[in-house]
Amino acid sequence: MRSAVHKAIEFRDKLKAQKKGDGAFEKSAEQIKAEELIDQAKIAEAELTDLLIKLAEENEGKMEGLDFRLKSIESLTRKLQTDGLNAEMKDVLRYTTIFENSKLTSRTKTMLDALKQNGYKEVAIKNTFKDGAIYKGINTNFETPNGQVFELQFHTPESFNVKQNINHILYEEARLPSTEVARQIELKNIMIENSSKIPNPQGVSSIK
Repeated sequence: MRSAVHKAIEFRDKLKAQKKGDGAFEKSAEQIKAEELIDQAKIAEAELTDLLIKLAEENEGKMEGLDFRLKSIESLTRKLQTDGLNAEMKDVLRYTTIFENSKLTSRTKTMLDALKQNGYKEVAIKNTFKDGAIYKGINTNFETPNGQVFELQFHTPESFNVKQNINHILYEEARLPSTEVARQIELKNIMIENSSKIPNPQGVSSIK
């Protein structure tokens, strides 16, 4: 099975191989759009990152994965090729906040309220801290005062570990077109079993 890293390398090499007759690289419409979206996100990134770090620390949490807050050109190009050139991309800029299990519900609410008080508009909230879920976490989308939509996830240390270090490779295999249906079902059940070991924070269902 090819790993996500191998697929990314193959995709990068494919991009490099797209040359015009004069030897110059020819960019696809999706790659051009990806670069434009990333450039737009960079305008909002610094101020937004500082604010989220401040809010997380004030609420006894921490930001995780800040080195990857901007989606890569390769990843975004693939997504545009899959979803369509005009599809809305809500996670070009993405963040993850970690709170201890006992604090996640109250501190997530406080942080969401603080974003609204700072002029950020709530776009969507999806809470999957539920029994039987493949993935446990709270995924939100907000819009900055200047119109940049970004993704903000909330996790406990346990849910982040399962997402990042246990289920991720299974998810990548399951979504491959070459993965047979029977194997997809098997992988889904394994991921559900892994996520079932994550305790749901008390009162988390009130976040919706």
